[in-house]
Amino acid sequence: MKTKSIVRNLALLASLVLILICCSAQIASADTHSGVSGDLNWKIDSGVLTITGSGDAAYKDRSYPIENFGARTLDWTDYASEVTSARVSVTNATDMSYWFAIMHNLTKIDFTGTDTSKVKDMEGLFYGCDRLTALDLSGFNTSSVEDMEYMFYGCKGLPELDLKNFATGNVVAWSHMFYHCDSLKTLDLSSFSIQGYYAKEVIFPAGKDSALQSITIPAHSDVQLPSVEDSGLLSGAQDPYAWIYNGKTYWFAIYADKPITYTRISTATPKTTITRLTTAKNHSIKVTWKKKSVSGYELQIAANKRFTKGLKTYTIKSAKVTSKTIKKLQKGRTYYVRVRTVNHLYGETYYGSRSAIRHIKCS
Repeated sequence: MKTKSIVRNLALLASLVLILICCSAQIASADTHSGVSGDLNWKIDSGVLTITGSGDAAYKDRSYPIENFGARTLDWTDYASEVTSARVSVTNATDMSYWFAIMHNLTKIDFTGTDTSKVKDMEGLFYGCDRLTALDLSGFNTSSVEDMEYMFYGCKGLPELDLKNFATGNVVAWSHMFYHCDSLKTLDLSSFSIQGYYAKEVIFPAGKDSALQSITIPAHSDVQLPSVEDSGLLSGAQDPYAWIYNGKTYWFAIYADKPITYTRISTATPKTTITRLTTAKNHSIKVTWKKKSVSGYELQIAANKRFTKGLKTYTIKSAKVTSKTIKKLQKGRTYYVRVRTVNHLYGETYYGSRSAIRHIKCS
């Protein structure tokens, strides 16, 4: 009986060990994916994507779009959500389009050992990599590249992008290259060659809500910046190459003989202060304020300090005018006044903070 009990216990232990081995294998399998795509070997292990080899990957024909965009997919992009970092050591590739598409959790890429001198297509290479906060492309040779459209589309986390080594003489496709790179503060493309009809489709992260403060455009480029009204960007120099269309101002650099830097218009409107408040003849009050470099001023007067009773607003359209006499007021009544600056910049109106409220009794 004792022997049978020992045998049963050993059998039970063996079963438990087998179950643990199977579970461990399943867990490892869930974290690890690998395969061969065309000429390249790839592996995803604990969130790290490794791509090695010489030649091109094999793209799969998918009928459904990736996040509403019809990008080509690769074997490893089926596990895009699992990738947190990537190591790439590839030579002789001609097509790198969408290699890291929709990898929303990707935070860093190491291209050590990668030779891009033969690559012709970099379309959508980093498409949708919105958690990338740094990208070292100093080793990229882009002299053969013809397509860069959507290359950095949606890289919302990148605060800077150094592309000084990029050679773009053969590039003909530019559409949406920097679209939604909302954290970029500066973008220096002075070393680029941006020419041809489709250069006008270069889309910059120039919305007023983006962090972009300046863009440097190469000389003799066909690129068209977003309108000043939409982007808030204006040439630092007196750029004569402006085109007004549907009430908006567009800037071109095609005739420029040197790079042009466009900087964001400062919308900070200074605050002014009331310097003097006196009574005048015939039941009048004269208000004087400090001059500022703005488009004009807005003056308000009311019969109570909350400016809800008898409120009147006066618009002064010249920055040179720094006083106003308000007539036909009620004798013996106390009036409250305040003033603020006004700036008009390319179709938008900006206001400074209101001055401290002053009051006076009309005599």
